Amino acid sequence: MKVKSSAPYYFGLSLLSIIYYFFGNFPFSAYEWSTIVDIPFLLRTLDPNYLTHDFYTNSVINSPKLIYAQFVVIFIKLGFTWYNALYFLKIFFYFFKYSLLFSILIKINSVWNPKMTQTHKERIKIISLFYVIGFLSFLGGTNLQNGPGGWAAIQHLGIISPMTLSYLFGIAYLHFKFSTTKTFPIVFLMLSTLIHPAIGICIFIIELIFILPLYDKISDNKPILIEATFGVVVPMIIIFYNYQSFLSSYEYIKLYVYDRHPHHYLMSEVLDYHTLKWFGIFIISLCISIWLKEKKIILLSLLCLFWFIFPIFVQFIGTEIFYIKFIAKLGPSRFTSFISIIWGIQSLIIISKYLSKSNISIVMNSQTS
Repeated sequence: MKVKSSAPYYFGLSLLSIIYYFFGNFPFSAYEWSTIVDIPFLLRTLDPNYLTHDFYTNSVINSPKLIYAQFVVIFIKLGFTWYNALYFLKIFFYFFKYSLLFSILIKINSVWNPKMTQTHKERIKIISLFYVIGFLSFLGGTNLQNGPGGWAAIQHLGIISPMTLSYLFGIAYLHFKFSTTKTFPIVFLMLSTLIHPAIGICIFIIELIFILPLYDKISDNKPILIEATFGVVVPMIIIFYNYQSFLSSYEYIKLYVYDRHPHHYLMSEVLDYHTLKWFGIFIISLCISIWLKEKKIILLSLLCLFWFIFPIFVQFIGTEIFYIKFIAKLGPSRFTSFISIIWGIQSLIIISKYLSKSNISIVMNSQTS
């Protein structure tokens, strides 16, 4: 049977993303709440004498966002104005975010289920398409009020910011990591972590969730150690060494968590029905995995459940029980913005395994009859 290409899906999603952007974002502008925050340090990066006595500009220039600004400056040196550079990145993000998400759903599932029939592959592509065009965003939360742990689904965001650019590099890393073609994906993980450390760590955890259950020997973990060292640890050392906060742990957490971002980081306020809903979804997925009697999928489901609970628990302990500045800076609860993507991949793996088992049963029954 001739293998059908996934190219029409990628092209269609990219085209749909651009159409959605132009019809849903009129009038067109690079000015929005995220870029307005970023513009002062971008202008200071271009001109060291820009607003040298402005308190706000001086405060943001001494932050990890400077790496994001340097990335934007690359496009300015290519001939863009700073405004056009931001707008170009916004279009760039829209063009690739859905097609890359579709790609990692397909590729990670293919690694877990390499012997799928062509019919099953097409079914998985259709389900993945349904997930990408809106179902995962709807399930994961399109705003803070209906997302788990204080965060909406990250794939639903339509802004350009350090968080979304880091996310784009992160899913590009996962795309190449789970591809059969030989590439050097660690560069994308390094960029993701440098631009936004928390997102880079989230991306690496997603890789661990879906790759560790497949390893049979400890020696198989060597590539993971290299990626962890150069893709996550080294960039984080660079960032935290160069950008230190002189506030005490209590002062920092009081300002950043309690006063500025309680809707994101104060777990005692954000845990609600939607968090319980996702806990129930992962419990159901675990029960189905046990019913399938597949050890690797059971381990996968346990990991998914653990990484849903653990970041919320650490966020709560580190900011509301003990005042740990590193925890507050890292913001582990941000990982809940990836929960719908993780469940989407997990559910595809479970569905594929069920289809494979059903197909084997049908073949065996036909042979015996």
